[in-house]
Amino acid sequence: MALSRPGGRVSVALATTRDLTALRTATESSQQRITRWGPSGLDGLEAQVTDQGPGRLTFLVHVHTSLRVAAAGHGIAARINLNSIVRGRASWATLGYDAFDPYAGRGLLREGLALVVDHAFAREPDGLGLHRLEAGVQPGNDRSALLLRSLGFVPEGFSPRLLWVPTLRDLADDWRDHDRFALAREDWPGSGHLPQVAFRPPARRRVVCVVNGVDDSGQHAFAVRLGVELGVPLLRREALGDDAIFAVLAESPCGAVISGSFTEADEGWLLAGLTGAGYDSARVPEVRYADGEPAAGGGRTAYRLGLGPSWEVPDAPDARGIAALAARIAADQH
Repeated sequence: MALSRPGGRVSVALATTRDLTALRTATESSQQRITRWGPSGLDGLEAQVTDQGPGRLTFLVHVHTSLRVAAAGHGIAARINLNSIVRGRASWATLGYDAFDPYAGRGLLREGLALVVDHAFAREPDGLGLHRLEAGVQPGNDRSALLLRSLGFVPEGFSPRLLWVPTLRDLADDWRDHDRFALAREDWPGSGHLPQVAFRPPARRRVVCVVNGVDDSGQHAFAVRLGVELGVPLLRREALGDDAIFAVLAESPCGAVISGSFTEADEGWLLAGLTGAGYDSARVPEVRYADGEPAAGGGRTAYRLGLGPSWEVPDAPDARGIAALAARIAADQH
């Protein structure tokens, strides 16, 4: 199997035992750069080639003859791994890759990666028929992050201590944080149309709720903790004022926790502001922070300010209570 595109500068093929000598030369020549962000690639090199199967594939990006550097002793621009290939209802895999000197920095890895993505998403039997590809990048590795973004991958989250790899400090192995990127088949029209997908903005779920309580209660500290749990900013009425709060909410890509002391007189202002910011006010929950004991029964309460579901929480709720409330709020706006 060989993957290529007319007018391209590279071709891609599964690694074989015939490639081992050139692959070792390529990997050894690039150690200073490779080990800055991950394993050397030399450990178990032969097994990477010989132990391929349904769950893992290794592709090599071969430079076309006219671009090869004779002094390099190899013509391999990059290695691309498809790891943890899952079929069935998941239908996804994770990407790993290394660019090799002296070909790094010339866009050859990007061309090869586009061919591998094409193959991964192509329907069987011509391709692997996968639905989703993921990749992890250590914070600070901007070249790798921008490479993925240029192919249409979007950031989907941050995972602390995700992989056991060398650290930047002393190259000793440790559990390293990673930013996660992903691309779905529906968002990949083919590498011939890359400008249409490059640097797509990430799709983020927008969640908003109103935290209502007495100014001098523990409401503010609770609203801060709820915002952290939901992963959204806190918009405090007392700090922003009535004129700015919904303008800021409208521009927030992920929503917000709106905190303040609201009465029935504020109902019309709240409904109009939420609607103007792009939210269905009938689905926006109100969380009433109780200064002391909650109303009898606690939990979901009756109609309050004409918003969506209404929740009442006790003074100083514990971590479990905040996590449970955040899960309900997110579910109500799904």
